[in-house]
Amino acid sequence: MLLASSFGILAILLLFNFMAKSRPSLSGGAGQILAEANINTGRQFEIDLAKAVSVIWMILVHVDEECYKNIDFAPGLETWINLLIEFVGGPLAAPVFMLAMGIGLAYSKNQAPRANAARGVKLVGQGYLLNIARGTIPCFVFALLYNSKNLQYQGIEELLCLDILHFAGLTFVFFAIVKHFRLNDILIALIALAMLVVGSYLTPHPNMELISVWPGYFAYQNSLTPFPLLVWLIYPVTGYLFGKVLLRVADKKRFYSRLLAGGTVLCPCIAALLVWRGYALPGLFVDDAMYGQNTIKVFWILSIAAIWCGLLYFVSLALGRIKPVTRLVAFMSKKINAIFITQWILIGWMTWGNFFKCDVYGGKFLLFFAAITILTVVLVYLEGRLAAWRQNRK
Repeated sequence: MLLASSFGILAILLLFNFMAKSRPSLSGGAGQILAEANINTGRQFEIDLAKAVSVIWMILVHVDEECYKNIDFAPGLETWINLLIEFVGGPLAAPVFMLAMGIGLAYSKNQAPRANAARGVKLVGQGYLLNIARGTIPCFVFALLYNSKNLQYQGIEELLCLDILHFAGLTFVFFAIVKHFRLNDILIALIALAMLVVGSYLTPHPNMELISVWPGYFAYQNSLTPFPLLVWLIYPVTGYLFGKVLLRVADKKRFYSRLLAGGTVLCPCIAALLVWRGYALPGLFVDDAMYGQNTIKVFWILSIAAIWCGLLYFVSLALGRIKPVTRLVAFMSKKINAIFITQWILIGWMTWGNFFKCDVYGGKFLLFFAAITILTVVLVYLEGRLAAWRQNRK
């Protein structure tokens, strides 16, 4: 079953490559979707929207998991609400973010291997700086205030945790290597697929927390290593191939209609296959099950992402007419890393400071989520204005 689903993903990747290599003409008859040359070379609003929404879902699930453990909206609704939060904060968050990152790699004007490698190293460094700012420092500060040795140990764990910025850095290094050796798209897809299949078979070591961090760069081990390269690289590689197709799309409505239709057909079929194989669908996007990916899970999440991206395109047609919305979406897309870092620092200090001892009920939870999101965007905006002011003073 694992190999069968692997061939399914390979078919999708090869389809992207075929679409990018085909030679339809814009004027060669009605119904052509792709142009011969790249025509969508600027910012694509639907992709900016996907990135902006993905980081909002990340904030939502982080607030849920880190700050509040019991959200009571109404009797009988708790489980459904929490599952909804985990769903939008799972398949619609990190995977979509990674797909968009791959699209960005396809659109990048600087494809030089050295530039990609330098950016990758910078992202890994930012990942460790974020660990220190959101976890290590507050843990040590509150360990002194509360006289807690446990918080001191957790501070070390927080330092070594491998989050999405570390994964993004390794992804850029991977693309630096394949660009250096001038590998074609099919070979890149095959390498990513082979890594996924290998990673799917590797056994995690949940009890070897600190020791497992280093192999956790590549294979899932435990909660300290949520985004290992082997099983998550398929998302930015798929996004990269998708982006190369999107560059040439002449009829976006038909293109995204087909993407939406394809995802709509595939998703329930793969879901049925998962159930037949003994998986509980709600558990696939909760905690360790979400991070410990395997081939068939990835295939299912890609089908969900296809539906989501198709829907976002049609939403973008309406939102694109509203200038304040387009400016906000473009800003959040450009500053997505800064927004991700800022929200984690805010949530980290509030969590380790033990400011949320009591269960918080539905309305307060939503207000707090909205407050954290707005505060994060405002802080990132003010930081940008301050940086521009300093630059103008030089």
